Amino acid sequence: MQSQFQIRSRNKNSRQRHGAALYILVVTMSVLISMIGLAGMNLMRLQRDQMLTGVEMQRARLLSRSAVELGLDQLKNDPNWRTSYSNGVETTPSNVHASVNGTISWIVQDSDGNLQNADVALKLLGIGRIDNTVQVTSIDLMAQEMFGPQVFRNYTSLLSLSVNYISSNNSAGQYFKATLPAEAISWKITEIDLYCMKNKNDKTVAVRICQPDAFNIPTATNYDSLTFLSNDAPVGLPGWVTFSFSGETTIDADDGVCLMLESDSLQAPIQYFHKQGDLTAINSAYIAGPPDFLTSYSDSSLVYEVRGVYYTDTANGPFAVAGTWQWASAP
Repeated sequence: MQSQFQIRSRNKNSRQRHGAALYILVVTMSVLISMIGLAGMNLMRLQRDQMLTGVEMQRARLLSRSAVELGLDQLKNDPNWRTSYSNGVETTPSNVHASVNGTISWIVQDSDGNLQNADVALKLLGIGRIDNTVQVTSIDLMAQEMFGPQVFRNYTSLLSLSVNYISSNNSAGQYFKATLPAEAISWKITEIDLYCMKNKNDKTVAVRICQPDAFNIPTATNYDSLTFLSNDAPVGLPGWVTFSFSGETTIDADDGVCLMLESDSLQAPIQYFHKQGDLTAINSAYIAGPPDFLTSYSDSSLVYEVRGVYYTDTANGPFAVAGTWQWASAP
């Protein structure tokens, strides 16, 4: 009798355990199904948001290209655009049309921070906005035409010349302003001819194109520079040596420069020639003396010639440089 009761109790307990396990399994599956459903809903929501964001980005990009086209049109139709707009300052955002959501604006900027001098790297940025989505299109602008090469300044007469030496104790040079047409806005030097002769072998001479101070004496600020070996100068008799410059830096049309010949050698690398006195050229002065105590002489001149190119504003305003359209970062 006791064993039969024990068997029935075990069977009953087994059925209870199986029922509890089945209940837990059903609840667990229900929770998993609910979680999968919620995850699917969240995924669909994320996909929908991403799709909407992608659509807004594409629409904002189209607006940014429209902003570039508008900026180009307004620059071309404003002969005073260099003063009408401030470097790097965004125009007031405006709606394209009542039926179009979003705004457009644009920025014109030069890498030197000044629109009113010679252009360095002129760019136009078009900005398209839709709600919090911002897209920017960038293009390079060309606003100048180049003319030349041509002679900017020289003194090439070989009559009644004086001779001197370039060494660590004596530098020489020439201050001058380029002879330019009235419409020129900037210029740059590409070649210089110097009348000279070798003095000592294997010595170097530095040739600098630099900014002058208020007294037409050279400063340490260079537009361009190079060095040449005295062996490349004429031997025995004086002659012309040509120096070629990269011409990467432009100079404002109203600015003069100093052309300087310098050496760190105590033994003079070259002899140079100059006209001493009796000259009346304006915006021109011969420079000579110890490096720390240079003097300018407005009635004298180095024997030299400077050539280069100059720039004017384009007749029809700025234009986009082909192949420079690209996406840019938001301002």
